[in-house]
Amino acid sequence: LFVGRIHPPVKSTDMFILVCRYNRVFAYPGDDVTLTSHLSPETSAVTMEIRWFRGIECIYQYKKGQVTVAKAYAGRVSLLTQELEIGNVSLILREVGPGDTGIYVCQIITRDNKLEKSIHLYMAGEGEIIVLFPSFFLFSLKMGCLSCSE
Repeated sequence: LFVGRIHPPVKSTDMFILVCRYNRVFAYPGDDVTLTSHLSPETSAVTMEIRWFRGIECIYQYKKGQVTVAKAYAGRVSLLTQELEIGNVSLILREVGPGDTGIYVCQIITRDNKLEKSIHLYMAGEGEIIVLFPSFFLFSLKMGCLSCSE
């Protein structure tokens, strides 16, 4: 005699991971930036809760078709809601400034799971260029004009 709970088999559509293509994003002041994140394999995120944090502040939340945005980010952040069906949960951040630098966390919440990935946003100052090396060192170089005298 078997006594116990029988669990239904897990469907392959219930199994997915959260992927952030880049864990570092570089921008200049005034740029529009996409913090790329998606579900793999391609899975609809329409019924999921999607949260984006900067530090510990929740700056964007999508839940049951409703969107909540932190005041400081009103009009500057969005998701491509028409692409939630294919698992695209990327955050679009418009007109970035130095105050936007930092670590952003994408959090996906389902009935059974909570997944998180982080992306670091770096900002170059005016007259600087960002130089990347394969060893992941980050340098910011100040450009100047030697022939210009003031």
